[in-house]
Amino acid sequence: MTEAERLLQALVVALDSAFISTWQSTAYWQGELDEAREYLDQCAQEQGDSDDNQD
Repeated sequence: MTEAERLLQALVVALDSAFISTWQSTAYWQGELDEAREYLDQCAQEQGDSDDNQD
C-alpha cells in the first residue's frame, strides 16, 4: 500500500466513524467517500492478486 493509499484509508475510516449530527448532511461528500472506499477495496484485491502470483 502506498503512502497515498494509507492516507486515503485513514481519511475513510475517520469519516466513517465521525459523529454527524442530525442537522448535518453527508450528501455533499458521500459519493466521494463511497468512491474512495471502492478504490481502496480494488487496491486491496490487486495487492492480494499480486501476492498470490508471487508464490
